[in-house]
Amino acid sequence: MKRWKATIGILLVFAVGFLSGLTVGIWKGPLEPRPAGVGGPPLALLESVASELALDARQRAVVDDAMEEAREEFHVLREDLRPEMEAILKRARDKIVPMLSEEQSARLEELVEERKALDERRRETRP
Repeated sequence: MKRWKATIGILLVFAVGFLSGLTVGIWKGPLEPRPAGVGGPPLALLESVASELALDARQRAVVDDAMEEAREEFHVLREDLRPEMEAILKRARDKIVPMLSEEQSARLEELVEERKALDERRRETRP
């Protein structure tokens, strides 16, 4: 029985880590700044379409401006959604923690703190 609980605990820790990583990935964007004209999936699609269309300089300037505006709007959206995403993660942790052993719970808290520190470092280095 203990082995089963340990296995479930480990799987839950990985699930929380995955969800945290996914949330941070959506919320924070890439780990490194992207070159000008390159964005996330919707912007990358627009970039590839713009390349295929053989745009002239004027058209390209309009596309670049539109992409920059979209990047800024995505950033605002991520910031607006951050409290809701954090609340979802907290509810998940609140369901997981009671079934963990003291050691597992302590380790989960360490992992969460490590993730928060990483997020803070990324936030500080983002332009």
